Amino acid sequence: MRCRPGDLQPLELWWPSGGFLVHVPAIDRSPLTPLRGACAPGLLLLAALGALAPGCDGWRDKSGRPDDTGPAPVLDAEHGVAARAVIVVMDGVRMEESFGDGESDAWGGPTAEVMPRIRHDLRRQGGVAQPAYVTGTTFTSSAHANLLTGVRQYYPNMGSSTGYARRQPDHPTLFEQLRVERDLGPEQVVLAANTTILGDLVYGHAPGYGRDYAGQYLHVTVSGDSNANAQDDGMVLTRVKSSLDRDDAVFVLANLHQIDRSGHSNAPVYANYVADVDRPLVDLWKGLRGAERRGEDLPLVVVMSDHGRHRFVDEESPWQDHGCSCTGCREVPLLIMGPGIEAGAVATAPALLEDVTHTVAWLMGVPMPYSTGLALDEFLVGAPDVPVRSGEVALAADGDLVAWQRWEPTREARSSVVVDDQVLAQGVLHVEQPTVARGDGVDFACWRQLDLVEGAERWPWEGHCARRVADGPWEDLALLTGELPDGFEAQLEVDKQGRLWVLFLGGVESVGMDAITPSTVGYLLARWDDARSSWEYSTALRGRDRFPSNARLRLVDGELWVATVRSDDEASMRYSRHVVLSTVRWATGGLPVWREVASLYPTDSDNTEVDRVERPALGVVGRGLVVAAVGYSDEGTYLMASSQLSTGTGEQEWSELVTLDDSGRVYPHLSPAISDDGWLYWARQAGAGGVTICRADSADATPTCHDTGSGWIDSLAPASGGVWASLSDGDLSWSRVWVPF
Repeated sequence: MRCRPGDLQPLELWWPSGGFLVHVPAIDRSPLTPLRGACAPGLLLLAALGALAPGCDGWRDKSGRPDDTGPAPVLDAEHGVAARAVIVVMDGVRMEESFGDGESDAWGGPTAEVMPRIRHDLRRQGGVAQPAYVTGTTFTSSAHANLLTGVRQYYPNMGSSTGYARRQPDHPTLFEQLRVERDLGPEQVVLAANTTILGDLVYGHAPGYGRDYAGQYLHVTVSGDSNANAQDDGMVLTRVKSSLDRDDAVFVLANLHQIDRSGHSNAPVYANYVADVDRPLVDLWKGLRGAERRGEDLPLVVVMSDHGRHRFVDEESPWQDHGCSCTGCREVPLLIMGPGIEAGAVATAPALLEDVTHTVAWLMGVPMPYSTGLALDEFLVGAPDVPVRSGEVALAADGDLVAWQRWEPTREARSSVVVDDQVLAQGVLHVEQPTVARGDGVDFACWRQLDLVEGAERWPWEGHCARRVADGPWEDLALLTGELPDGFEAQLEVDKQGRLWVLFLGGVESVGMDAITPSTVGYLLARWDDARSSWEYSTALRGRDRFPSNARLRLVDGELWVATVRSDDEASMRYSRHVVLSTVRWATGGLPVWREVASLYPTDSDNTEVDRVERPALGVVGRGLVVAAVGYSDEGTYLMASSQLSTGTGEQEWSELVTLDDSGRVYPHLSPAISDDGWLYWARQAGAGGVTICRADSADATPTCHDTGSGWIDSLAPASGGVWASLSDGDLSWSRVWVPF
């Protein structure tokens, strides 16, 4: 029998048959080493007599009352059945140290011994996924952005030298939705954590939401030192209980960050920190059940992780790091209990972070119009009619060649890629983000996809491309077999020779080198040569910026132009960012030669400081080359634009990034786009809340805008004479609509 540090407390043990109590004193030992053998000499006799079950599962609490080990009462599920919810994120916990069935190399023994109370007392009272999966970046900030918005988005783990709460996600968070729908105060929607890195996530940049609807961020610190993170994750759970009891909180997300901090340095310490939250989590649930018996609402309770860790057994520290696509990083524990949840349910289809968001929001009666998740059907009591996202999103166009991502209804295969009504890829977990290009008699399409292949050590995102000649069949071009970031989005151009140029974010492993890390992700350039029927790759990574984002590629008069985004201060990972313009020359048989042309910094908008730009667009508008980007400030989001200027000597210069749309309500999840016929398009929210699409014919022109009559927009793709848009009325059903200008 093995016990952990949290077990070694003075206890009164209930003797089942005789009804008497035995007092066992605590044992003093170091909390850093798992104790092997008996918990205390006085327990040996009891164990021999069968008073205790094997392990520590048979212990009773100090009141002498047996634990609640019976099934949870069956509840009738209906929309909005859960008045409150708590999500507890055990940061960086692997299946090996939580709900798995094998051995833990960090613990040095069976997984079942690490968290026996949760396994014995709680698992049967709710729905369990063994495991759930993280399909985005397996870092804390990225995973929490996905969990809180219900949208997997490219959200690099980027810090700032000036503190947190400056870089928010682009979609509305559950905090904001709850405050809008239920008219709540900030103290009623809480993010509690013993770290500052999640302070950006209490609200998003989406128009109509924002800071006025932010949740409250509770930084749990050492007593007497407001800057020192608490190293006891139990203190975070204490704040959770306080928020529920004292502040009448409706939704609390708690991040137990000390587990992850310790996991980066020492295996036994990490395993013991996981074990230490076993008792507090069970106590939290029991306290909530006790409050329910006194007439209070029982919250929906989720216990999960945001990412796992490596499990490479042939490396020096197999459990230590995370952030890649290894199966240990992508697999996470998940347990959901409370109103509307079937006791003893087990997920049989892949459960993702976005599914957790969708399920929690639906049970709380809160709409999440941009949610990409599906309900965890096996967990829900009865057969409720939960809304399912459907339709066409992620539009792309080149002339009259149009592509889209189509939502599919199953959790095993969630989306497909369609080009001109012909399905190009389907049948795996994710197929998404198509881009297309049309040449003389030839069409090209690229996309990204991910599948959970049984027995694989990694589940990477892969880039795929295809082509068709005239109206013939589509032919697979097998872009890459290596690992790509989850934000992979190919940028395509076709030159006069009919060659396809592809620019994308990739890692050096994509071209046969080392594994991806934030410092080795950069811009890769590939070129398909029909004459050779093969790809040429640029192995020299250009743009080794810290946390690069998707670039834009444009051929102008035979010259290849690239617009990227770079942090102003790479050393301290600042959120302040600007656009970098470069040209690329790639002679046959040689390597690409990159030349930086200009760095474009945002200017202020009506005395509002715009300190960051993202999502660049690049193209010819009117008579010159124009760069556009989304600008961010504390007051809102803007469209910034810069254009090429001719000097008296015939040289070309660039203007500053000036504000073209100063409404503060530009949709930040949409890149501006420039059509082949010379128009700049973007979308903003109207004052009444509807979607408006605008266009302009120069970087300083007054825009023309059209009201779409819809409330939500996913994407836009310009073509001659107008723009395709993916629109919704907030019911998760997306339609491809042509908006003429």
